[in-house]
Amino acid sequence: MPAKPSKSKFEKLLELIKQEKHNLALRELGKVKKKITIVKKLDIDYRIEDKEKFMQVIVPSEGRYLLWLIVKKDRKIMHRFYLKQSSKKRKGNSEYNVISWRIPAELRGSKIRLRVCRLEE
Repeated sequence: MPAKPSKSKFEKLLELIKQEKHNLALRELGKVKKKITIVKKLDIDYRIEDKEKFMQVIVPSEGRYLLWLIVKKDRKIMHRFYLKQSSKKRKGNSEYNVISWRIPAELRGSKIRLRVCRLEE
């Protein structure tokens, strides 16, 4: 039986994110720092009385992005990762590349640090 080809560390990170294994993805993130570039940093206060929050962030170019949320809720710190594809949005005569997503309700009542990272494949 032939040996299974080994996955690159970058592919392993993407697979862990798709499987929603956030703690394991955090470990792998340190191994692939050269392949990601932080594009934006945002701090969000998601209060408990807020309804659903939808976010749109303007990004410099088209492509795939990694959303890295560092969440401080009560005394716990959680990391969440999401993969998103940018899309075009027109406003007036201008066209922007944006990423849109809904912040999960489980994160209500927390402070969120968002890092938007460009994936270099």
